[in-house]
Amino acid sequence: MSSKRARGAQKKSKKLQALEQQQKEAASKLDVTPIVPSFTVVNRTLQPIVKAKHTTTEQPLEDHDKTDEDDDDEDDNDLILIPRPVEVCARFAQKSTWTKDDIASNATFSLSIPSFHESTNESGAQHVVYAVVLETPHHTFTVKKRYSEFDAFSSALQLKDIVWELPPKTWFRLTQESALSDRRERLESACVNLFLQRPHLALDPLVRDFFQLDLFALSVAPPLP
Repeated sequence: MSSKRARGAQKKSKKLQALEQQQKEAASKLDVTPIVPSFTVVNRTLQPIVKAKHTTTEQPLEDHDKTDEDDDDEDDNDLILIPRPVEVCARFAQKSTWTKDDIASNATFSLSIPSFHESTNESGAQHVVYAVVLETPHHTFTVKKRYSEFDAFSSALQLKDIVWELPPKTWFRLTQESALSDRRERLESACVNLFLQRPHLALDPLVRDFFQLDLFALSVAPPLP
C-alpha cells in the first residue's frame, strides 16, 4: 500500500511540475509593460505685478486757453518791487528839539503848513490847496493837499483804529481869508499832534504815502555807485 501511495504522490508531483512549467513558458511569451501614469511638473515662478507708471507732461497753455487769472499771474511776474527808504524821514520831531544826532542825518524831519493858495483844475473849478512843508536838517520838500484829501486820510486812519481830529467840514466853500487861515493853522496842529502822539507812525506805509515821504527820501538819496 505504501509503495502505491508513493508512486501516486510522485505522479502528482510530476503533473504539478509540468503545469508550473507551462505557466512559466506562457508568461515568458507575454511582453507585459506596466502602465505608470507620468506627470510633467512645470516649475512656474510667480512674478510680482508691476503697475505701469503713467507720466503726465504739462503742456503750456495756448493764448486762447488762458484765463484772466493766468494773465494776472504773468503780469505779477513782471512787477518791480521798490524798497522803501525808511532811513529818511523815519522819526518826527519839532525843529526846535533837534539834537546833534538829528542834524547829522536825514532820519528826523519836521512838518509845517505855512501857506495856502487857490488853484484851478483842468475843468476850470477852483479849490484851495495847502502847502505841507517837510524839512530835514539838509533838505526841504513841499506837498500840496486839499482839505478833501486830509479828510480821506483821516477816514483811512480810522480803519487802523487811529482817531485823527480835523477842522470841521463846512457845507459851503470857504473864501474868507480869515477862515482859510484858521483852517490852515488847525490842519498844521492836527498833523503835528498826529506824529507827536505816535512817534513810529512815520514808518507806516499809509502815512508815508500820504505825505510822500518815500518820494522825498528818493529825491535826496545819493546816487548808486
